[in-house]
Amino acid sequence: METLLIILALVCGIIGIAGSILPALPGPPLSFIGLILLVFCDGADISNTTLWISGIFLAIVSILDYVAPIWLTNISGGSKQATRGSIIGLVAGLFVFP
Repeated sequence: METLLIILALVCGIIGIAGSILPALPGPPLSFIGLILLVFCDGADISNTTLWISGIFLAIVSILDYVAPIWLTNISGGSKQATRGSIIGLVAGLFVFP
């Protein structure tokens, strides 16, 4: 059972790293899932503090990943149509897999 958890955690970590480059894959959440899978293994020595801090950073990065394009469009002087387009892209990107 532990071998399966370690293999799944490794696969999640590799896909998470690939997700940092490829826009279709959610990189940070997959890496965090791999970290959580490692917690259930006997040989892993991961504290609860590490999990909480990683989870907080995951939430911040995920929120910024979705909100930053809209915010930066407004800051850079984009028109209302550009802001609406970035909002539509945000919603479409959540539901449409490329």
